[in-house]
Amino acid sequence: MGYYHAVLGSLLILLSPLVSYADQGTGTIAVYVKYSNGDKAGFWALNAKVYQDFSSTPYKIIDSFTSNPYNISSLPLEHHYSVEVYLNRMYATVGYLDLNTAQQELDLAAPLPGGMRFHVFYNDGYTPIQNATISVGTPDGKFSSVDQTDLVGQTLRFWIEPTIRATDYYNANVTVSKDLVFPYSPVKLAPSALEEISVVTPWPPVNGLVTVDLFKTYSNKVTESDRNFVVDLYDDKGQKVDESSVDYRGEAFFSNIKVGDYTFRAFNLNDHLEWGNSNATISGPATVIQIFQNNQSYNTSSIVIPLWVKNTAMWWSHDQIDDSDFIKGIQFLIQNGIMKIPQTHSYHPPSNQIPSWIKITAGWWATGKISDEDFVKGIQFLIQNGIMKI
Repeated sequence: MGYYHAVLGSLLILLSPLVSYADQGTGTIAVYVKYSNGDKAGFWALNAKVYQDFSSTPYKIIDSFTSNPYNISSLPLEHHYSVEVYLNRMYATVGYLDLNTAQQELDLAAPLPGGMRFHVFYNDGYTPIQNATISVGTPDGKFSSVDQTDLVGQTLRFWIEPTIRATDYYNANVTVSKDLVFPYSPVKLAPSALEEISVVTPWPPVNGLVTVDLFKTYSNKVTESDRNFVVDLYDDKGQKVDESSVDYRGEAFFSNIKVGDYTFRAFNLNDHLEWGNSNATISGPATVIQIFQNNQSYNTSSIVIPLWVKNTAMWWSHDQIDDSDFIKGIQFLIQNGIMKIPQTHSYHPPSNQIPSWIKITAGWWATGKISDEDFVKGIQFLIQNGIMKI
């Protein structure tokens, strides 16, 4: 009997801390969030993280409040709690409390929102971009606000929570079309501030001349004897923007085209049937578009070079990009086996300057005045003679 009493006594000693802890129970913190001017914050914009004692891991996460004040319940008593509150997913304020009773209140003051307005420009820094979509949001993507620029490239003012902590910021995106999106970050905002934010995009205000080459075969353009043709230009919404007749060299021309996504559609005026079409993103100073009859893709042993490389050559020939950007296009051709460079056993010391005649040749090639093969010969000369290092 004495043995059983001893065992029972030991169990009671072991269990006594657990019983004591259970007796402490749990409590509730009623969090009430107001702005610094005393206005009540809307509960739909609130969420919170609750930390217990000195832990850096949240004890509880409230993804969204359903009221303000909001009761954070089932918290063990006799602990120290810190409650971080977020407004529209941006850190707003923090409060501290030692929870000793079943119900305690925590009043928190959040800073007033600030206002930011965007002014969006082309790369010249003063020509406004109209009808661009501007989105401003938190880095986690859980909050964003959207507006479009007006005739002077200006948005409405975004009234959003300020960035209190040094690590807090917003991301902004300028979208002209599906393929033309310019990220602008970080965006900071002080409490109650009225910020005017100028965003200068990398796109030109008015694109240079766009040339459309109309081909009846892989290497032969249409001519005057091939009937009459016209090329219609459509924007990304399917609206016709412009049209141009095709000249005796098989070329149509468009000017003053703003950056964006477009469709070029060629028509035979004799039968009014569509000859072919091409989709293109206009984002550089000059562009060459190729349209083949019925959009045929030709299988040929000849060199086939992507259109974007030709556009790069055009910009380079006009000194609108530097040598390194042009060389990247040549590296792409070599790495993908499109351009073959014969091995050479002779040594020529590298030159620091690419000859001017190569730029002229690049311009001719980009506009179809010389063939791919002739252009490749010029590049081979540069590499074999150590003028261009790939």
